[in-house]
Amino acid sequence: MDILYISPKTEKELTQYCESNLLIAVIAHFANNGKIIKKGDDEHPNRWWIITDYISNHTIESRKKLAVILSFASIGGFVQIGDRQELGDVNVLCMLKELHYISDADFDYFVEAFFNFSQGKGVKFS
Repeated sequence: MDILYISPKTEKELTQYCESNLLIAVIAHFANNGKIIKKGDDEHPNRWWIITDYISNHTIESRKKLAVILSFASIGGFVQIGDRQELGDVNVLCMLKELHYISDADFDYFVEAFFNFSQGKGVKFS
């Protein structure tokens, strides 16, 4: 079963990269397919997202789902698919590419988006 461990601090930090409406939509969509466990900011794990089945779910636009997943990784969240887990937007992006869950066009789009974030020129995903 896919599980998202998340804390209030993590939810707030995600708004650095994503508009609130996008976060609400993707997290609600995930809740229909997996389990969300709310943790305190000082409890562990409070930033871990197991997306083994969810990543293959195509009932939501792929870029929206990927934007939230990659934003989660960029704020220090672990993302896990099967037995493999990665930390950091670049590592998760490469994992998605290696496992064939992301197209070349989407890979390039997210590389550019997160490069722009790192340069202080990013526009929130919406």
